[in-house]
Amino acid sequence: MKIGVKKIAMFSIVLVFSFILVGCSFEDETKIGVMSMSQVLNQSQRAQELQTELENFNDQKQNFEFRKEELEKTLNKELNEILGDISDEKELDIILYKDKSYYGGIDITAEVVEKMDEKYYDQSDGGEDGE
Repeated sequence: MKIGVKKIAMFSIVLVFSFILVGCSFEDETKIGVMSMSQVLNQSQRAQELQTELENFNDQKQNFEFRKEELEKTLNKELNEILGDISDEKELDIILYKDKSYYGGIDITAEVVEKMDEKYYDQSDGGEDGE
């Protein structure tokens, strides 16, 4: 019977430590933001501006692929800055594409569109070429 008591005691200790670890892991709730990229591309005036620029460039048929890569890099850079700002403001631990998330998360799509247009569309709307 002594072996049985030792096993029960060891199991109890492991169980107690497991509850302690699980309790600690739930103290800081993970906050996940989700964003719909298709909504950003369709609703953001800045994204539409870059798309129009690409379409106009396509009509010229000159270095289209190069220009497309430049515009995609510009959009990604601007989007990453906006997502970083929102992540800091809302204390989000991770941001996922909404279509890749089956359930849950804080939808930040509208805020992404708003901040992107505030920060970048107004600047470029004034005729600033930059390139």
